[in-house]
Order: sequence, then C-alpha cells, then structure tokens
Amino acid sequence: MLLEQVGPEIYRANPFRLLGLPVLAGPRDVAKRADQLKLAAEFGVGDDVWSFGPAEVLPAEQIRSAAQALKEPAERLVLEFFWFWGDSFPDEADGDLALGHLALGETAAAVEIWQGSAMQGRLAGLHNLAVYYHLQALELEQQESPAQEELIQLWFKALRFWEKISGNDELWSRLRDRVKRMADARVTSEFVDQMQATLPEALAKICAGLVLSHARHGRLDRASLHAALVTHIHGDTAGSRRALEEYAAPIARRIDARTVEAENRLAKSTHTGLEEALALLRQCDDDLRLIDLLCGRTADYYVEVSHGLVDAALGCVVAYQRETQDDFGCLPVLLHLLDKAALPELKSRVSETFEAIYGNALVGGSRPPMVIDGGEREAAMDAARAYQLIVDSILPGLDQLGLGESSRQMYAARCGVVERSRDRVGYGTRRHRAGDAGVCGGVVVTGERRIARVA
Repeated sequence: MLLEQVGPEIYRANPFRLLGLPVLAGPRDVAKRADQLKLAAEFGVGDDVWSFGPAEVLPAEQIRSAAQALKEPAERLVLEFFWFWGDSFPDEADGDLALGHLALGETAAAVEIWQGSAMQGRLAGLHNLAVYYHLQALELEQQESPAQEELIQLWFKALRFWEKISGNDELWSRLRDRVKRMADARVTSEFVDQMQATLPEALAKICAGLVLSHARHGRLDRASLHAALVTHIHGDTAGSRRALEEYAAPIARRIDARTVEAENRLAKSTHTGLEEALALLRQCDDDLRLIDLLCGRTADYYVEVSHGLVDAALGCVVAYQRETQDDFGCLPVLLHLLDKAALPELKSRVSETFEAIYGNALVGGSRPPMVIDGGEREAAMDAARAYQLIVDSILPGLDQLGLGESSRQMYAARCGVVERSRDRVGYGTRRHRAGDAGVCGGVVVTGERRIARVA
C-alpha cells in the first residue's frame, strides 16, 4: 500500500491537506468538513485559509473523493504518516500549538515550534520537519526553473530528517498504537512492519518519478539530481541498482516492444528497413536516455537494453542495403549506432558495417577529378569525395534522425571524427567492380556493393 500510494503527488493530493483536517479527525469530523467545503464550493466562496490549503475552491467531486479516501484504513494510515502529527500522536492533539498555527495559516510559527521540539529530540517535531521539508521540496519541483541551491538544500534537509526517524523505534511503536485504536481488521501491526521496511524504497520511488518527469521535459540537470538521490537513499550500491532497474523496467519493456514490432514489419518488406531503423531510433531515443539517467551508461542493465535496440536497427539497415544498395541512406543510422552501447561482438559488427558502407559510398560518390597544379592527385580526390560525402549525406542525418539534444551532440561529435579521418588509407582508392569480392573488417563487399555478415 505504501509503494502504491507514494509518488511526487503524495502531499499535493493528501486529503488532510485538501480538506484542512488534522490527521486524527474522526468520521463525523470528516463528513462535517466535507459538507462545509461542498457548500462553499456551491456558492463559489472559499472557506477559512489553512496552511498548504488549495489555492482555489475545490469542486464538490474532489471534496467527495478526498473524504472517501479517508474511509480506507490502510490508505488512511499512509496518508497520516505523510502529514503533520500532534505532539502526542496518536493521542488526541487538543490544544497543540503547532497544529493550531497550521489551522490559521501561520506556517512559519508552526515550523519554529517543530524546530525547537526537534532540538530536544521529540519525535513529532522530527517527523513534522521531515514532512515539511519534503513537501517544500516537492512544491519547488513544480516550478520550471527553481533556484537550484535552494532545491538541493530542501531535499537534503528532508532526507536527513527521514533518516533520523526511519529507524526510530518510538515512531513505529506510535503507529502500531494508532492501528490498535483504529480497531479495523483490514489493517494490522504487520502492515506497520511493511511500511517500515519499504519506507526507503517509497522515498526513492518519489525521486525516481521525478527523474522520469524532468527527463521528459528536458530538465536533465534535475533528473540527474534525483537519480543521485535515489542512490543516496538506498545507501548500498546493490540496493540502489536494483531499485533503479525496477523503475527502468517499464521503459525497457517499451523499447523491447518497439524493436519486436520493427522486426516483424521488416520481415514483410525489407524495402522499409531504413525507414524502420530511423523510426525505431527516433522513438526510443528519449526512453534510452531515461534508462541512462536511472542506471548509468556503463550499467549492465543499460547495455543490455541498448544492445537489443542496436541489434534491431542494424538488422533493419543491413536488410535495406542488401535490397536497395543505397549506401548513402544507411550512413547516418550506422554513424549513430557507433556511439550506442552494445556487447563487443555487436559493436564490432556495427563498426565493420559502417566501414564497408562508408567505403562503398565514397567510391559511388566521386566527383569529377580535381585539377591541382595542372595534374590529378588521387589523395586530393579522396579528400574531396570524403568531404562531399559528409556534407551531402552525413550532416543532413542530424535532422533526418530526429534525435534528442544529447544524442544530437554525440552525432555531431562523431561527424567531426569522420571529417578528421576522411583522408585515411583505403577509402576511395578502388571501386569494387562487378564480380569482385573483398572483405572489409568482417563484412563482405561484393561487386554489387551488397553487404552480408560473416559468421
């Protein structure tokens, strides 16, 4: 239940926040408060202002939904855990000064009380500061460009207080007492044990959700911050790796499904191979970047996912080239695949295929001989062909591929490598004639300029 409920919206959608209720509010209190707010919504007027209350009047349906959520005991216990407690929780908090300030919207006064309480080691103060700083950090995450230093400080304050209480026996003892007072067979003390065991994973899940959200919106610095926080929360490398891979699993399945679909379509028509490769790489670019942020580019999990994508894209290009002999169209895809992670054997096949196709395209793309000092010079011709190939086929591939910013930068850098090595020995020095067969780095190049993998 904890893992199901917890996410970046845990505070924003918390019914105690939406309804302006203390965590120990009974069924009658909840029903009365819901009726008050629905009446206010009907007349379009706001109720009293409380700390962290919604900025706008809630519609009746949202009020009803929030009140209903508090009727489920296990769900409610999680919601109580992620909201503010009275100093005597789970005893009634009548006259609690900090909660009184919250009811009046005097948040700073409440925080000051908690800070003093936390300095004395009192549990409610420690718990409420963990909730407060966590809530503030998630609120700041809603901004497009928050102050980075402030955001980092809030996150580390929140996690520091969660760490202080996560292993605190008194905290979990109080929750077990709360379960006893709820007296509902649907929630037991074993449920509290599960909450304690999964709290680090729940906190990490919130950060992992933010990794995905920020990455999709191009906020890679903030995505990287939360990937680091996931590792910080788990503490041990193995635990963080398992958690991050679990968060990455749905993304990996999405990539795998696309590769299977592309291969199935390719089996019906090899003429569409280049189109399939381009679409596959374009559709998977953001998802692969997300797995990179979560797991790291050198992680086995990332390499495994990337390997499957590269293998499928290479298969599409090879099938297309065999069918059409279009060396020029294949070059951008192959150049892009050079920078993709894969196991060594596949990396070699990609490199060898690129070398062969590049050589074929260089011969097929020759221009009229250049005349320098009254004579033809083979080296100058090779350099001119290579330069023209970069301009005509490789550079336009940057837009043809339709990649994200990170992949575009890598592709542009790879173009520079090709440009610097365009005069290397062996390129453009000999056109493969009909009936000839040569081997270029494990790839057969025939006179018809078709390629095939060598077993």
